[in-house]
Amino acid sequence: MARTGWITLYSKNYKAQIQRFEKGSTYGIKRGRLSRLLITKNDGNYNWGNRIVNYDRGWDKQLPKNADKELRAFYNKIIKNYN
Repeated sequence: MARTGWITLYSKNYKAQIQRFEKGSTYGIKRGRLSRLLITKNDGNYNWGNRIVNYDRGWDKQLPKNADKELRAFYNKIIKNYN
């Protein structure tokens, strides 16, 4: 069985919190299993204003076009492995 519920993930400089379900949904990213995704800098300051990426059953803040290589790879890994 795939891991579901709230999951926290880390890269060197970023932290992600995701909410994942067993089955895809119209609320999921690309109709997948992730209904929530929050990525912030991994600097201990995780308040709402420091969101880099935010998806909560719809995009509030998408991956920036100028995202650095690490952030883009972290985001893509999350989508590939958890959605």
